[in-house]
Amino acid sequence: MPVLKALVEMGSRRRKTLALLDSGSGVSLLPRHLAQAMGAMPGSFDFRIRTPRGSFLAGDVLLRCRLLLDSHILQLPLSVFLVPEPSVELPFVVLGHEPLFEFAEVRFRSWEGRVGLGPRLSQRWGAPAHSSPPSNRTGMLEAVGLASASGRTAR
Repeated sequence: MPVLKALVEMGSRRRKTLALLDSGSGVSLLPRHLAQAMGAMPGSFDFRIRTPRGSFLAGDVLLRCRLLLDSHILQLPLSVFLVPEPSVELPFVVLGHEPLFEFAEVRFRSWEGRVGLGPRLSQRWGAPAHSSPPSNRTGMLEAVGLASASGRTAR
């Protein structure tokens, strides 16, 4: 699973971070340290999240996430992110089906250390980060993964 550069926003507060694209997750998660830094702590931790390694409680916050791709910025819609309870800490944002995989078609090209993102729904799609156009003819926005979830660095 690739890890990409991201920007999370709540109101006027923004933080750069890393985001794991997790096609196996039904929800998206915001690390507690980012929620605290943005003043976005949930009021309660009422949602039980089950993982292969056990379960934990989480609270919900509403925020926006932008993926910083090679030549574009992909802005995801305003979405619910879950913040784990105090005993659980995540090293990065986890983007699951809601909102990423509901919004975009994601093509993993692990043999190249790349990921492609294309429109799933007809909506605003990828604002250019600078003036160069996408590098392919498929309509997919591309990014080089910074690392995989296994910790191997992509080229």
